[in-house]
Amino acid sequence: MTHVGIIGAGIGGLYLALYLQQQGVSVTLHADRTPDELRQSRLPNTATYWSAMRQRERQLGVNHWDEQAADWSVRHLHLRIGPEPEPLRFHVELDEAGLTVDHRLYASRLLEDFADRGGEVVYGPVRPESLEPLSEEYDLVVVSAGRGGLTDLFPRREGAANFTQPQRFLCSGIYRGIELPPPVGTYLSFVPGGELFHVPVITFDGNRSVLFFEIVPGGELDALLNVRYEEDPRKFDRTVLQLLEKAFPETRALVDDASFGVNRPQDILQGAITPTARRGYAQLPNGKWVMALGDVHVVNDPLLAQGANAASACAFLLGEAIVADDLAFDEMWCRRTEAALWAYAQNPFDWTNYMLRDPLPANVARLMAAATQDQRVADEFGNNFATPERNWNILASPERTDAYLSRLADEDRAR
Repeated sequence: MTHVGIIGAGIGGLYLALYLQQQGVSVTLHADRTPDELRQSRLPNTATYWSAMRQRERQLGVNHWDEQAADWSVRHLHLRIGPEPEPLRFHVELDEAGLTVDHRLYASRLLEDFADRGGEVVYGPVRPESLEPLSEEYDLVVVSAGRGGLTDLFPRREGAANFTQPQRFLCSGIYRGIELPPPVGTYLSFVPGGELFHVPVITFDGNRSVLFFEIVPGGELDALLNVRYEEDPRKFDRTVLQLLEKAFPETRALVDDASFGVNRPQDILQGAITPTARRGYAQLPNGKWVMALGDVHVVNDPLLAQGANAASACAFLLGEAIVADDLAFDEMWCRRTEAALWAYAQNPFDWTNYMLRDPLPANVARLMAAATQDQRVADEFGNNFATPERNWNILASPERTDAYLSRLADEDRAR
C-alpha cells in the first residue's frame, strides 16, 4: 500500500493530507507546530478563500465556518482605482462568496480534523538532512514547507516570470474599531504607490476587519516601512490612521478613533516576499524523488489573494495523480505530475506579477475603466478571482484585452 509523507501543514500540505486520507491512501503529516501552538502564534497571512477553494472545502468536509460566513463573507467586491477625489469605481456581487478565516484558526482546525479521522501526525521541524532517511520510509515525500532550507532543493524555474527581489512591502493586520459598510465584502483600493484591502475576517474574537497594505518601496505609502508594531504599538496605530487619512479617506471615515487598533499583539504581519516559481520536483542523493507543493513550488505575492487558492488546487491535482498512478514515483511521474501543477499555478502567478506593476499596465487600466461602464466586465473580472486562468487569458496582452472588449461591443451592436 502506498505511504506518502508530507512535510508541512500549511494549506497545501493539509489539503493533500485530507484528500489522500479521504481516498484511502496512507499518509503521515509532518507539522512543525501543534494545533495549540498554531493558535497561539503570530498571524501568518490574511488569505481569502475564493469559491473554487470553498468547493474543495466542502468536498473534504472541512467547511466549518459556513454559518458565520452567512453574514461575514466576501460576497461583494468593491474596487477603487486611482487617487481621491475621483477614482474609478465598480462593484461586483460574486456568484458564490469567498471567505477569510484567521489562518491560525483555520489550519489548527484542519490539522485536528486530519488527526481525528485517524491520520498520523509527527510534530517537529524537518531539516534538509532528514529528507533522505524519510524518503526511505515513504513511497513518496512531498515538501510543502520551505523553512530550514528545504526550498533550496528545488531550482528556480527557467522561463518563469520570477523576480529577484520583493515588489511590495506587506503590512497586514486584524483590527478592531473599524466598520465594514453594507453590503459586506472586500474593498480593494489601488492608488499610486500601492494598494489597500479592507476585508471581513472570522477570527478568535468573532467578526473583525483586515487592513492589508501592499506598499511599493519608495512610493507614497511607505510610511509603514520603518514602523514596527512590537516596538511601539501606539505609534504604529497612529501611522496607520495617518496613512488612511492621506491615501484612503473613505476607509478612514469608517474608523472609531476611541477603539481603533490592532486586535491583539499577535494579529499583525509585516514583511516582504519575492514572487518565485520553482521546479516542482528534485532528486535526492539516494536517487529518490521528492515533490514540491504550495509556497515551496510557487510563491505568489498576496496582491490578488491567489496563494492559498493555488496551493489547495495543486494539492488536489497532486492527490489525483498519486491515486491514479502509484506504480512508481520516478522521474517520469514527477515530471508529468509537476507539469499538470504548473499548468494551473502559472496563471495566478503570471496574472499577479503583471498586476504588481506600478502604475498598472495600460490594458489593465482600460479593462478597469470598461468595468465602470459595463457590469458584464465588472462581474467577469470579480468572479474570475476564483478562476484566475480566465482573467489572465483576458489580460495577458493588450491584444487579448482589446479583443475581449471588442467582442462585447460586437454583441451589443448585434442586439
